[in-house]
This record gives sequence, C-alpha cells and structure tokens, in this order.
Amino acid sequence: MFLQPGSTAGTCPAPANGGSTNVGCTFVLDLMLNAGSNPDVTAHQSYLTYTSSIIQNARVSNIGTSCVLTNTVTADLGNHSGGFDAVLQNEVCNGPNPCTFRGVTADAGSIAYSSCALSNVPQGGVFRVARIGLCASSPGAATIHWQFSPPAPITRDTQIVSESGELISNPSLFADYVINVVNPASLVSHVNWQGHLAQPNALQQLPITLTLKSGSTEMDYPSVNTDANGYFTVSVGSLPNGTYNWRVKGPKFLADAGNVTLSGSMITSAEMGLMRVGDANDDNVVNITDFNLMRNSFGKGVGEPGYDDRADFNGDARVSVVDVNLHKNNMGTSGAPPISPGNP
Repeated sequence: MFLQPGSTAGTCPAPANGGSTNVGCTFVLDLMLNAGSNPDVTAHQSYLTYTSSIIQNARVSNIGTSCVLTNTVTADLGNHSGGFDAVLQNEVCNGPNPCTFRGVTADAGSIAYSSCALSNVPQGGVFRVARIGLCASSPGAATIHWQFSPPAPITRDTQIVSESGELISNPSLFADYVINVVNPASLVSHVNWQGHLAQPNALQQLPITLTLKSGSTEMDYPSVNTDANGYFTVSVGSLPNGTYNWRVKGPKFLADAGNVTLSGSMITSAEMGLMRVGDANDDNVVNITDFNLMRNSFGKGVGEPGYDDRADFNGDARVSVVDVNLHKNNMGTSGAPPISPGNP
C-alpha cells in the first residue's frame, strides 16, 4: 500500500511525500495498492495514524472549494471488470478526542479502511482503493504513518492477502507520508491615498489592484481594500523567490510602480507611496476628460441629480472646489504603465 498525490483537484496541488503546502489548503491523496508479482489479490486492510492537529480528513466531494470534515474516506470501488468492489471497514477519527465506531474506541488521528474483491475476480497490478481528502489546518510537519502489529495492537495490522489467504504484504516496503504545512508567505504593502483624510481614517479604505512580475512569472491580484492605515496584504507563497516589479492602481488614482524582493520570508513589507488622485475616468491620465466629468457634477452631492461619484476626489460625497484643486495639482500627468515585456 502507498499514498500518492491524487488527481482530484483541491484548492491547492497535493504535495508529494516530503513536500509542502500552505495552511488553509485542501487536497487529495490516493490510497494505492501495488500487488507486485501477485495476480490474485483479494483484500487489504489499511490502518494509519496522522497528525490531526495539523491535517484533518475531509469530504472529497467538497475538496475543490471547502473543507468539510468527515469520518470516512472515499472508497474507490471498481466495476465488474476489475478492482475491489466492497468495503469492509471505513472509519476515520479527526479528533481532538477519541472516537467510538461500532462500540470500538479509535484514537484521534486514525484511519481504518479495508476493501475487497467480493463479487469481482482477484486483482493484480497497481490500482487505487480509496481517495483521502485532507485539509491543512495549522503549521507543522504532519506524518501519515502505517500501522503494523507489533507494535500496534493486533486489530490495527496493515495487511494485503491473496486468493489463497496468503499474507503477501511486506511492511518494509511501506513508507510514511510527510507533509510540511506552512503559513503562506505574505506581502504587506502600504499606500497613502492623496486628498483623503490622514491615516488612520475610514476614507483611506479604498480598492486597489496589484500586479507582480519577474521574468515570465506574473501575478495579477484581484481588487482588495486597503485598511484605515493604508495597508493591504496578499499571499506570495506560490511565487518563486526573486526581485519583482510591482504596479498598483485604484479607481480615480494614477498607477504607481516599483520593485520588491521576495526571499522566502513569511512577511515581506513594501512601501508603495502616494496614490495621486484626479483620474475620474480611470484611464491612468489626469486631463480635461476628467475635468469635464468633474465640471458636470460640480456643486452636487450624493443623492442629487447629476452627481457623479467618479469626480469626488477627496471622498466627502460632494464635488467641490477641493476636488477641483486636487485635479489641478495633477493635471497633465499620467500613472505608471502596465507591466509587460515592453514595460518591465
């Protein structure tokens, strides 16, 4: 018996044995049987323990979007042309306390799964017997460990048997599966929105988009809101280490750009500076088109006919001389161009 990254998609790729994943990721491992030179395997019983404080068993049918804990694995029952077709035992205890199944106590962080060829013919080769959905819940090194008797109780002895009843499993060929769960690396960035009340202030909570690019690697983050102090955070755990060009843009504000180095640290900080205001039509240029939008809405506030929020540059829900002055200060300027092969 062995485990391998499954083909069922979770929210993150399933890590290889010894590999890493982030806290919050969901994924699937396939429980496989390798019959070796034996063409007539009829049943297996797999007993495992796992570090339930770090990973937990979850429903495979939901694994692509969420972590729904469950007390079974997903049996893989073959059709009449082959494979195991019946389940003898399927019990998983996520904990944190022991579980009771059929009057029998199971330790927290334990899997008991057994299946067989009941109506089907005995099986040879390498085939899947079940899928195990997992959620990475906290940082640390999680181990999925095969149990054999001894030292485990006789009731938790992992075995594979042939049609003749011969025990054909070799414990020395079974390998524990180690998953390193880490907190996702984050980029914490800061901007200051021009024209809005000084930080901290609710008017500094505005939408912003971010692009990071290094060579052929590019990440375009969806819009997030800065907090009252002008900070916003994105995950960079999936990005290779290196120096990245960044570009940020907010509606009504000109884009800014710079560079930041990702070195594998859990938190990287970046100061992205002043976001200059006046771009009413969001084309990254402050010009007379923006002035016209502002002029048509001048003197009006929220709820009044003709009010256009795009021309409210200071966030006070009214288009006034304050907005005119903010536009005037940046008239004729443009923001940083999009990051591209021609604009690194």
